[in-house]
Amino acid sequence: MAKDRSVIEQLIRRDLDALLGRSFAPGPLEDARAVEFLLEGVDESDEVSGLLVASFRDGRMHYGLRWLYRGVHAGVANGRSDPDDPVGPTNNSVEIDGTTILEFANDAADEPMGVMRYVDWLSTYSQLGIIHMARPSSGDNEVVAWLPEEPEETNPLSDGFVY
Repeated sequence: MAKDRSVIEQLIRRDLDALLGRSFAPGPLEDARAVEFLLEGVDESDEVSGLLVASFRDGRMHYGLRWLYRGVHAGVANGRSDPDDPVGPTNNSVEIDGTTILEFANDAADEPMGVMRYVDWLSTYSQLGIIHMARPSSGDNEVVAWLPEEPEETNPLSDGFVY
């Protein structure tokens, strides 16, 4: 029988607190629970909706949930206490999107034997101001000067592009 969704949420919340809790504090307009579990496109009346479940022949079980972590960058990046760290607290509000998959030895196990996190770090770093993400302007129709007018050399066996 599959684990209860609330058990999986509690384990993932504990993992995210350990991963992100030292760097991000709950925002002033948010409650103390900065993690929201996302249920896109599923029927929320089912107690396990949105919960990804996979079982394997050797008895291992995987449970996964997509989440959104909201907070304010009030600590040093990744919880490091290096005084030379160029990324100190920015006090920027962030929304970190991710998915966590917990691996259990079998369905009777209480604690996961593995945790796999998939986090949109690029968006997070952009929200912190560490990197700048932008699309190039599409207003100009000028030819970019560095593009050659014709390929210098083509491979007759290729599709015509220079590699």
